[in-house]
Amino acid sequence: MEKSCFKFSVLLLVPLMFMAGCSKPLKTTDLSEIYLNGMSVGDKIDDDILTSYTQSERYSGSYKYKFEEIIIDTNDSEEVTYLFARFDENYIDIKVNGENPEVTEDVKRILGENYQDKDYDREQQLRELVYVDNEKNVKAEFVYSGDKSLLWIELSKQ
Repeated sequence: MEKSCFKFSVLLLVPLMFMAGCSKPLKTTDLSEIYLNGMSVGDKIDDDILTSYTQSERYSGSYKYKFEEIIIDTNDSEEVTYLFARFDENYIDIKVNGENPEVTEDVKRILGENYQDKDYDREQQLRELVYVDNEKNVKAEFVYSGDKSLLWIELSKQ
């Protein structure tokens, strides 16, 4: 009985390990020109800009700065490590290579084809385009709805 359980376990694990090893990493994309109200990952936080936002507890998470308009997290040196903003509320000027994308096709045209398109929340029918910049260790996630309109962006240091 013990040998058959071991064989069964091996038969289940080997294909899973093979499948896990098959996913290839994303090719790098230059994400250095993505700005949320002029801020990007790696920038020093500007205290003057922070005063223009409305404090909020609307969003969960242990982020350093939570506002109605934007979420910002920083490291100990006050460099931005995470940014979150919504496209659909029009509070924040979201620029990608100097353009304001509105739908997924805009993002693909601006940043190119080196992305992963995956489920974000299947129940709500939300998907996301994920881009990575391996040189700067930055990830950009564009979450969108079924009609391909962009809902929010998350920009983070990996």
